[in-house]
Amino acid sequence: MSFNKISDEIIEMIFDYCEENNIEVDILNGVLYINSAFGQYVINKHNVTSQIWVSSPRSGAHKFSYNEVQQLWGLKEKELYSLIISELA
Repeated sequence: MSFNKISDEIIEMIFDYCEENNIEVDILNGVLYINSAFGQYVINKHNVTSQIWVSSPRSGAHKFSYNEVQQLWGLKEKELYSLIISELA
């Protein structure tokens, strides 16, 4: 599966979660912006490194790579979707 396809899927999953939970969210030029009580999250694809970069007002900056074996976006012990959802809860 291509980087663009799998990165678009996770960004869409996060977008859908936010909409379903009445969290202000927008996508502009492929960049996901989430406005929460804690501040603004910025989530975007970095094509050169095949990573998703996250700027979180709660936990700082993160660079997630896709693990094909586990089929998830990971960074050490962190998983992208779980991190965002837990911080927004």
